[in-house]
Amino acid sequence: MLAYCAYLKRTEIMLPPAGVNGAPLQLIARNDLRLVWSQVDWPFNAHQLQGFAVDFHNVVSQVFRQAAVAPFQLLTVFDNRDAMVEYARANEEAIVADLDRLKACVQMECVAYVVGARRDTLQNPPGPDPAEPNLAKDAAKNPAKSHYDPQALFHMKEYTDQVVATVAGHSRDVKVREVTGGNRIFALVDRGQEQLFLQTVHDLPLPSMVSRRVKGPEPAGEFLSLRLGAPRPAKQP
Repeated sequence: MLAYCAYLKRTEIMLPPAGVNGAPLQLIARNDLRLVWSQVDWPFNAHQLQGFAVDFHNVVSQVFRQAAVAPFQLLTVFDNRDAMVEYARANEEAIVADLDRLKACVQMECVAYVVGARRDTLQNPPGPDPAEPNLAKDAAKNPAKSHYDPQALFHMKEYTDQVVATVAGHSRDVKVREVTGGNRIFALVDRGQEQLFLQTVHDLPLPSMVSRRVKGPEPAGEFLSLRLGAPRPAKQP
C-alpha cells in the first residue's frame, strides 16, 4: 500500500481518479482524519520511479489545492492495510493538530545558492577573510562548503539573512535549512499571500555570485510537528 497524504475530513474534497501507475485512490478514515492510499506492485521497477514520483506529487498537489495536507515521504509503502490503520491510530492526535494549525497556510520557499564560485574552478582561490573568522569555522563544520569561494558564501549568508528578515514580517514562521553551496528558506504564509512573498523576494537585490530559485505554494511540510513522521519506506528485496 502506497501512502500519499493526510487531510481533515471535508465532504467537498475531490480526489483524482487514479494515483501511481493508474491505481484507484482509496481512503482510510479515522474520526476526522483521512489518509489517501492506493495499491502498488512491490518492489518498484527502477525505470518507473520517475513516473511514479510525478503521479505521487500530482495526487498530493490536487488535494492540497483544496485543503491543508500532511504529505508522506515520497513513495512510502506500508506492508498492508492493518499497518496503515495502526499508523493512523498511533499518530492521529499529532496529525490532526498539525492539520488544524496549518489549515489556512501554505509553504513558500526561496533557495539561495552560490554560482560560478567553486574554489576548484578559480585560478587563485582566496582563503577566508581574516576579518571574517566565522567563514573558516563554517568551512570546517561544513566540508562541502569549503569547495566554494568564502566571500561568495559570505554574500550568500548575508542575502539569506535579508530574505529571512524581510519575509518574516508577513509570515507565520520562517525556517532555514543548509544545503551544499546554499540555503533553503521556508516561509509559512497565509493562503492568498503567496504573491506578496514572491514580490518581496523578487525586490531584494542579489549579491554577486549568488542566485536564487523560488518555489510555492506547497504543502507546509517543513512546519509539521516533530511528532509527525512517516514510517520508514518498506525495504526493497
